Amino acid sequence: MKLAQLEQVIRITAEGSINKAAASLYITQSNLSQSVRNLEKELGRPIFLRTGSGVELTKFGSDFLVYARDIVGRCRRLESFCREELEPVTVFSVSSWHIDFITRYFAETCLRHAAEHTKFSLFDGTLIEILDQVRYQQSELGFIFLPQEERKQFELRMKGMGLLFESLVVSPLRICVGSKNPLFHSAEEAVTLSRLRDFPLILYEDTLSSFYDLLHDAGIDDHPRIITVSDQYAMNYLMLNTEGFSLTTDTGVYGVTGGEREVREFRPEGIDIQISLGFVRNSSRPLSPAAEEFLSGIRKQLKKKSTYIH
Repeated sequence: MKLAQLEQVIRITAEGSINKAAASLYITQSNLSQSVRNLEKELGRPIFLRTGSGVELTKFGSDFLVYARDIVGRCRRLESFCREELEPVTVFSVSSWHIDFITRYFAETCLRHAAEHTKFSLFDGTLIEILDQVRYQQSELGFIFLPQEERKQFELRMKGMGLLFESLVVSPLRICVGSKNPLFHSAEEAVTLSRLRDFPLILYEDTLSSFYDLLHDAGIDDHPRIITVSDQYAMNYLMLNTEGFSLTTDTGVYGVTGGEREVREFRPEGIDIQISLGFVRNSSRPLSPAAEEFLSGIRKQLKKKSTYIH
């Protein structure tokens, strides 16, 4: 498999035709067709379905395209980095698990270094994706949530992957509702799960899969209506525009905030779950000055929240 073949698959998909792709790549249609056939033979699966109007991706081809774009993109960024002559270059990458606070502080960090030549990146993904990003040194820091009672088991598993975990704060699990939920204006400070059964539960897909045992023990997994999302924007939008509720730790740091308070937290009556927010790093790689600066700023921000258990 060659990089040029991956680029050809991307171009054919964009053009929807081998003839048009060949013209834009300045090669003959026959040479391009043969290159694709060679790749499909090597992979043992067809990437494209030939039709009368052009080509279409197979199911395998659609999945293959995701990886091809990622690889080609990384190679192009690497080539750009190697050609770069400006010095110094600050390279810093962060992976995070749907944490609005981390996203906002990353933006602040970018602004502070706006006058410098930097290459910053922020990846928002699942727990497994974040661990892999840090493990294979694609990200320097990975911010994740862990249930405090299961933290030691997670740490042992991460240690086996060559990762170190450091907890920054521990805070209790809370129920979070937006202003469209009838409970928003309630005078109560606690709410039972049974009372919430009239409203949909909004959760990240990764929360259900990564912490299934915890949710099961708390009786949360059998909620009659569950809406799963995979990104932070969808979570925030649904929280503000439906009667749904979600699980959080502290809205002032992690949730949706605006000119006025648009979300409200409740203590889940009968449930005492402590959640640890921390970061993972590769044990074989010392932290860069940029990473140290970022962590220092995160710690200062968190110290302003007096409700945290350190």
